[in-house]
Formats: sequence, structure tokens, C-alpha cells
Amino acid sequence: MKRAISVLLLATTLSLAAVASLYAETIYVGDRLVVGIRATPEAAAPSIGNLTSDDPVELLEEGDVFFLVRTEDGTEGYIKKQYLTRSRPKNLIIADLEKKLAREKKALADLKASMSSSESDLEKNQAKLNATIEQLQQQLAEQEKELTERAKGAENLKQDLAEARKKFNNLKKDSEDVISIVNERERLKQENAGLTDELNSLREENAYLLRSGVIKWFLAGAGVLFIGWMIGKSSRRKRRY
Repeated sequence: MKRAISVLLLATTLSLAAVASLYAETIYVGDRLVVGIRATPEAAAPSIGNLTSDDPVELLEEGDVFFLVRTEDGTEGYIKKQYLTRSRPKNLIIADLEKKLAREKKALADLKASMSSSESDLEKNQAKLNATIEQLQQQLAEQEKELTERAKGAENLKQDLAEARKKFNNLKKDSEDVISIVNERERLKQENAGLTDELNSLREENAYLLRSGVIKWFLAGAGVLFIGWMIGKSSRRKRRY
């Protein structure tokens, strides 16, 4: 903010100067202050060097009339107090402002270039972001479709499971009927086995009785034949006698 105000003040000053130049004659200050450095703090002391306006020096010692100073090249001497000031010269301030202005212009140009590059990068990034968003939307649509198909498959599986459970219950019921039938079959089988044993016993008894009757009838027939034979034999004897 301070830099902007300084640049604005400088621009305003230059503008005012340009406007003033239209209405007055331009003149320049021609003198330039040259100050001699004395070897001792006296006006008549020999000069050991010279300084011009706006030259910086290092203050070493203050006096009532002369200051002991050191120049940039290391020369130490005395200069009258009236030729020195602690305020920064205007020429140096203007030079600093011009340097700052140049730096600001360069920084502004760099900023514009950076902004242009940033805008280009932003457009590229925006394009990449849009492509990524579109890809994500496609993936989301595919996932939603897959989930829908899975839900449909789960519903079908649920129905199949219900049907399988129903069939299982029917089979369970049928198996219970089969078990009862098997039990009844086993009971009938056992009963049939008992009847078979009883029938075999009756057959054996019948066969025994049949054999006994045949023997009896055989014996009866044999007895009749024997008796007849005996009677016949007796009759022949009687005839002989």
C-alpha cells in the first residue's frame, strides 16, 4: 500500500511538473556543492579531500563547528557542521523511488506473466478436473447400474430362496409321510412275516395230518385186505373140509 502511495505521489509530482512546464519557462540549478575535508577542525587547515553533494559519510565525533567523519574510501577528516544533514537527500530519495518503481513494474510484469501462466494452468487444470468429474460420473453411473442389477439379482435370489424353502417344507412333509409309510410297511412286513410263519406252521401241520390220514387209510385198507384174505383163506379151508 505504501509503495502504491509513493508511486502515486511521484506520478502526481511529475504530472504537475509537466503541467507547469506548459505555462512557465524551465530553468535548472547549475551549482553543485563541493566540500573540502580538513585535517584539523579549523577553517584554515589544509584540505585532505573533497566531497560533493549527497555523498554519504560515517560520523565519528560531533563538535560545535566541525564533525569528524570517515568517507567511503576510509579517509578521516573534519567537515563543517553546516554542510552536513541527517536527512536523506531528495536526489537519493527520487533515485530510490525510481528503483522501487522499476522493481514494482518488473514485479507487475512478472505477476501478469505469472497470472497468464496461472490462467493457462487453471484452464488446463479445469479441463482435467472436468474430465475427472465426467469419468467419476461414468463410474458412478456404472456402479449404480451394477448395484441395481445386484439388487434385482438379490430379489430374484430371495424369490428363489422362498421357493426352495417352500419345496423343502413340502419335501419335509412328504418325508414325514414317507416315514409313516415306511413304518407302516415295516409293521405290515412284520405282520406278514408272522402270518407267513403261521401259514408255514399250518402247512406243516396239514402235511402231517395228511400223512397221518394216508397212513391210517393205508393201514385201514391193508387191514381190510388182510381180513378179506383171512376170510377167503378160511372159506377155502372150509370147502376142503
